[in-house]
Amino acid sequence: MLTRTIPRTELDASVICFGGGAVTHSDRAGFAMEQLDLYRDLGGNFIDTANIYGKWLPEATNVSEQYIGAWLKTRNVRNQVVLATKGGHPHLASMTVSRLDRQSLQQDLDESLRSLQTDWIDLYWLHRDDPDLPAGAILDVLESFVRQGKIRHYGCSNWRPERILAARQAADQEGWQGFAANQPRWSLAEANPQGITDPTLVGMDDTAWALHQQAELAAVPYTAQASGYFQKLRDSGKAGMPDGLRRRYDNAINDRRFELISILAGQSGLTLDELVLGYLLAQPFPVFPIIGPRNAEQLKASMKAGSRVWPPALGDWLRRAEPLLDGGADLAVRLGILR
Repeated sequence: MLTRTIPRTELDASVICFGGGAVTHSDRAGFAMEQLDLYRDLGGNFIDTANIYGKWLPEATNVSEQYIGAWLKTRNVRNQVVLATKGGHPHLASMTVSRLDRQSLQQDLDESLRSLQTDWIDLYWLHRDDPDLPAGAILDVLESFVRQGKIRHYGCSNWRPERILAARQAADQEGWQGFAANQPRWSLAEANPQGITDPTLVGMDDTAWALHQQAELAAVPYTAQASGYFQKLRDSGKAGMPDGLRRRYDNAINDRRFELISILAGQSGLTLDELVLGYLLAQPFPVFPIIGPRNAEQLKASMKAGSRVWPPALGDWLRRAEPLLDGGADLAVRLGILR
């Protein structure tokens, strides 16, 4: 598993990040232990979770952080892991009410530290934004957490490009760290706006992509595999796909991208899992895709993508998703995608 330093930090993280959403289940502590053990055995060291993960379950508590915390303590590996979690998510019963005030963020952070059984978080994310608050005022709270030694670095999730820029300007003016990374909704599969049921989620668009490239801002995308859309398209077709998944991703761009990665898989011997993640890893700025495996086989398949350097030509070609004029002859050779 390759590692890469997250810019503006000293964090050397595996390029494939384990998502705590994958272990957010009732009474599945054993499963979480097994998955985290396997992830680490395969060379992974970057774990991402959130204080809200599990609060929709019957126990209404942050079970993902609790499972991960138990694993960290049992295996005695806290110093060998880049640990990230998120706070500031609205209460599920009042999604329109912001929780980015100092008291709410402090409450979330302290609960996360207790559940994760650690004294510090390596990368602390703001799970949502509140455009009514000045970006500098929000960063001031995060900087206080840095001074307290409770977090080392911080980033944002579901923030729009103009707000990320405002935060960076405020950080530069005050001499603060500023956001080390952004966690957007992003994958090879282009999402249909009408298929996104949560309006507070923010995806990677052209403006955000340009910002990441210009600022060398790391991206740690969730939904990096689009819930296995391309694999399900291959295995069962659109007719056999869950309705929600089809509404979210059924469009002409994804049809072309599916054609391209199918040809590449056939010519190179690489799997669709590898190519879907390879697209993100081939970008011209640091990207650490978050995976959400549901079993050991899915985890193993996803981790293969992190063991190779992906040529930028792959990311550029798939991003443009241009129709093939020659049937894709020697496409893998042209893009430098060979096993």
